[in-house]
Amino acid sequence: MTVPLRLLLAVAALLPFSSDAQALDQTACAVRRYPDPGYRLMGVYAGGPRAYFDYSLAKMSLGDTFPNKQRWWADLKKMGPASKHTVYTVYVGVRDGKDFETCRQRLDAWLKPEADAPTYPDLLPAICLEEENIGSRTPLLDRLARHIRDSYGVPVFQWYSDPLGPNPALTADGWIWDSYGWCPQHFRRHVMRFAATGKPVICVPWASDPHWPQWTQYRSTEEMINREWHQFRTCLEFNVSTAQFCVAGPGAMNPWLSSNTPDMRLLRDALRSKRREMRALRPGDLPLATANFSAAARAIPVGGDPGRPSRYVEPFSGFGWIDDATITGFLDLMLTSRPAQPGFLVVRPRPRAKQPAGPRKVDASLTYHLRSYFPLKQVRVQLHATAPSALGARTEIALTRDELGRAWPMAKELVDTDDVKSLVLEAGPDKLQGTRDIYVRVRAQQAMGDSQSLRHFLDNLRIECIHEPPPAGAAIRLAADQYGNLSYDDDFSTSHWSHFGKVTASAPTHGGYRGTGFWVGLKGGYAISTKVLQRVSAPRAMKELTVTANVLANATDLGGSATLKVARRGGKPKWTASTKGRHNGPLKLIVPPDELKELTELEVIVELQSASGVEQGAKACATLNGLSIRAR
Repeated sequence: MTVPLRLLLAVAALLPFSSDAQALDQTACAVRRYPDPGYRLMGVYAGGPRAYFDYSLAKMSLGDTFPNKQRWWADLKKMGPASKHTVYTVYVGVRDGKDFETCRQRLDAWLKPEADAPTYPDLLPAICLEEENIGSRTPLLDRLARHIRDSYGVPVFQWYSDPLGPNPALTADGWIWDSYGWCPQHFRRHVMRFAATGKPVICVPWASDPHWPQWTQYRSTEEMINREWHQFRTCLEFNVSTAQFCVAGPGAMNPWLSSNTPDMRLLRDALRSKRREMRALRPGDLPLATANFSAAARAIPVGGDPGRPSRYVEPFSGFGWIDDATITGFLDLMLTSRPAQPGFLVVRPRPRAKQPAGPRKVDASLTYHLRSYFPLKQVRVQLHATAPSALGARTEIALTRDELGRAWPMAKELVDTDDVKSLVLEAGPDKLQGTRDIYVRVRAQQAMGDSQSLRHFLDNLRIECIHEPPPAGAAIRLAADQYGNLSYDDDFSTSHWSHFGKVTASAPTHGGYRGTGFWVGLKGGYAISTKVLQRVSAPRAMKELTVTANVLANATDLGGSATLKVARRGGKPKWTASTKGRHNGPLKLIVPPDELKELTELEVIVELQSASGVEQGAKACATLNGLSIRAR
């Protein structure tokens, strides 16, 4: 199997001078590359004076006609855009629910030349299709982006609403986003998702009047900066440009500039200081070397019964690997995305502003921590990848039980091949030795890396795990720490829950376990339920107990509800909590401490109920997707 043409065409669009692109992409429309301003230049939402900002996300509302079209384009030709980094954010009816033809005609009314009104789309640095779009608009946004690119050759930015990240399946030459109120750790991973596309990205930090009433109001400029401006540090690290959201009064720039309050004077001074910091950086200073490293956000739950292994699959069609893996060499990894074919993680030296001549070494890795509730019996790892000889490439999968990764005794490698090959690594009881924790590393190296070569990539990673089942009648054993705390968590993504109890569905065609959780549907003419029971044991008598179920239940519209119950082992439920109306999130039950009475053996029951009686097939009216127990 040779390197697929779809991959080469895919990532060729992301690189300015790709030999692979020149050889293979003979029919693609020539879309200009947007000149990425990087962190060193400060932009602004809508518009603002050059005394503060270097470029803008200029806003334009387009109608069925474009008044004064000849003059607008003549002025643009004469004076040029305010900056070579200006992004024209155009509103064509997407957010108003208009169809493709209406939106397309409005774009053409602006961009398409007429006999008495020549146009110059080549002078537009980039176009962004509205702002803060929702996922359901993706098909329309994709068609409009392809129309602009194919008809006018202008780069197109996309902008989703918070908290959505970039979508590899949506045609985009760059991304804009705004994320307010995020903690630093989550924001950094969010930035990594955008940076992994290899495309220009622009973050819109909050820099508005701290007392502006249309969003979170702060007591002072200092409080606002302390909460929001950690975003600048992360954008600096990854060399991401920022375009500030600066409004006051009715929501405009002029009141932001003219307000004389102490807080606004402090805010403007702080932003000018931030711009001076940006300009003090030199080309080539960014991104920082620290951007190459990231720790995993979680241990991946694994383990299945013999004949029914758990399966963890990373198809590299999204950004799950950024959350799930500890990463080294991040800057040398690029996830393919449309207008290219998505689904590949390309390994190449990241293009640099001042790139030294000659090849560069690459050493990137993804390390996954996998944890089983029961001792592991068998593990199978499979990776599809290439390892081109011209790059001196090597692709390896390895497995260890050592948390520090000091040795990787089980490994398989791929070298000297431009073809896609399958690497398979298997470990049995003799290697696993009853461990519950293993580490799987995917490592990609290049001795002679070339940032213009697209031929080294990872395609699909699959990890299957089988555990040693416990004896019949087993119970959850709460884990104890050295501080007296007891805990248990299950997201039901593996089957170990089935050894601690059972699920009973009154209508098996409309309820039970599916995917990674439990559900109950709507059955014509019947009230039905799904009941989940889990046995629990504590190593000592509990003085405090809180049980939380992650449930979704819609009584208002679908007749769905959820009830969380706790009982002494073999007894009737004594403590309960139920959802009301529309519920999506934690359902918490706190057992009164004076009622625990030396409790060590208990049962947790979650009952999902459907009272609708209207047939809806596979549609759920209540679901259970997580269980958490905390005790002392």
